[in-house]
Amino acid sequence: MIRSMTGFGSATVEKNGRNYRIIISCVNNRFCEVFTHFHHSVEIFERQIVEMIRRCFQRGKIDVTINARVSDVEYTLTINEKLLKRYVHHLRALAKKNDLISDISVTDIIHMKGIVQLEDNALSDNDWSVIQKGIARAINGVEKMRKREGTAIARDVNKIINKLKSGISVIKKKMPKINKAYELRLHEKMKQLIGKGYDEQRIITESAIMAAKTDINEEIMRFSSHFDQISGCLKEKTPVGKKMDFLVQEMLREANTIGSKVGDISVTREVVELKSNIEKLKEHVRNIQ
Repeated sequence: MIRSMTGFGSATVEKNGRNYRIIISCVNNRFCEVFTHFHHSVEIFERQIVEMIRRCFQRGKIDVTINARVSDVEYTLTINEKLLKRYVHHLRALAKKNDLISDISVTDIIHMKGIVQLEDNALSDNDWSVIQKGIARAINGVEKMRKREGTAIARDVNKIINKLKSGISVIKKKMPKINKAYELRLHEKMKQLIGKGYDEQRIITESAIMAAKTDINEEIMRFSSHFDQISGCLKEKTPVGKKMDFLVQEMLREANTIGSKVGDISVTREVVELKSNIEKLKEHVRNIQ
């Protein structure tokens, strides 16, 4: 079963007062590109997280957001007392030398550079284990959505393929009549050019040359092969988006060849309809994993 490249999943996990909200969203892209938006405390695990994402997604633009809420106990407050004593010593000496008031408040101390430091307690392997479980749950949510989207895409692709098959069938049925009409026109033209003694063999030869130039059996056979391959891709469990994209490009090329070979207006209308449906197919295929 095919998967879409569009998906969304989220999870919330908690450990020792740390609460992590993990959000993963994915949209279509030719390659696998991972963009991270982390709380600063989680950045130490960025490499492991990106590797984990890349193991699960072959293509797509994947945004991974991890927000964190931590309790007060998760911060360490330190006072650099040695530096504070040096500040106070120099400030009091300066005040005495210049007859200044030497009162130093707590507010003054807080604003002294390097005195007060507030740091996150370092995350441990246990924290990574919890975050990893949350990421796995979010990925699972993305996969569920991608499968649902893939099922919907497969239905639409089958509908479009049926329309294309119908269009090819119509063109195929028209060709004998188109070739016969050309042969009759050529016959009449030759009669006008050379009178009653026209060379019937030449007419037959010209008709055969024209039939060869307008022969689209090969293109029709290729279309049939492409239809079968796309139907097979829809049943695959492995990523098939790139293969399907190639097949769609080939179908567009075959449609253009038919249009250039057959100048009949009714066939031209059918070719326009073929190309319109192929473009719709291309849009779906671009979103397939």
